[in-house]
Amino acid sequence: MPVKKLDAHKYSGGKVFTIAGSGKLPGAAVFAANAAILSGAGASVLAFPESASAVAQIKLDSAILESYDDQFT
Repeated sequence: MPVKKLDAHKYSGGKVFTIAGSGKLPGAAVFAANAAILSGAGASVLAFPESASAVAQIKLDSAILESYDDQFT
C-alpha cells in the first residue's frame, strides 16, 4: 500500500461507498465500513436501512452514515 502524505486529508485517500445491512443483521455493514477505514480509505460512506440505524450510529464513529427507507408498501 502506498504511504499517505503528511498533508493528506480524508478525501485525498479515496472513498468507499458501501450499501449493506438489515434490521436483523446489521453487523456485516458495520464491519465493512470499519474495514474500509482500516485498510486505508480516506472516507467510508455507509448506506444502511433505517431499521439498522441505531446499531450503525453507535458502532461507527469514523464513517459517514446515510440511511434509506426499508419499509415496503
